[in-house]
Amino acid sequence: MIMTGLDPDIVAALNRPNVTAFYATKIDLPSGITRLHTGLGEAVIGGEVYYGIGAMGQISPQKEQLTTSPTQLNMTLTGLDNSLLAEVMKERLVGRLAWLYLVVLDDTGSLVAAALQYKGRIASTPVKVGRTNTVQLTISNIFEDWKKGLSMRCTDESHRRLFPNDAFFRLQTWMANCTIFWGSAKDGPDSTYKD
Repeated sequence: MIMTGLDPDIVAALNRPNVTAFYATKIDLPSGITRLHTGLGEAVIGGEVYYGIGAMGQISPQKEQLTTSPTQLNMTLTGLDNSLLAEVMKERLVGRLAWLYLVVLDDTGSLVAAALQYKGRIASTPVKVGRTNTVQLTISNIFEDWKKGLSMRCTDESHRRLFPNDAFFRLQTWMANCTIFWGSAKDGPDSTYKD
């Protein structure tokens, strides 16, 4: 059976009276893990502290689909001063992991439920500089990686880089230029195979 939509715990939590829902994100930056949420103040989720950024953060709508086509999610952070924008621009963000959680709190501020909504790698980080500095993180899911080709080739050099003692492709170059006469000894390899 294919399960779609929201996590059942989140649905049950949202059906309770007087609850607050917000997004929380965890981004694996080269300088360390950054945890933010769209509410205010600090929120402890799974033993980790997330810092609120309020209206300074926005999350694009999420699309649900039952295919292996890549999807993207945009996270935007606005209102950064120039020094903070410079710090963000120094980071090498592309290719880093990011997680988005939907979190529900009760009227006392206690965590009721939290569920992973999206996980992927940062694909691009366009920056807008002006009266309101903006950083937008475009996050692609794992299916984006499936579209990329492998960096390995079917050659002896490429194979030995991963497996130094394996000679599986040792005759690959010779075979590519060889005319094969099936059942004849005259086209045998000019080297002797030894274990």
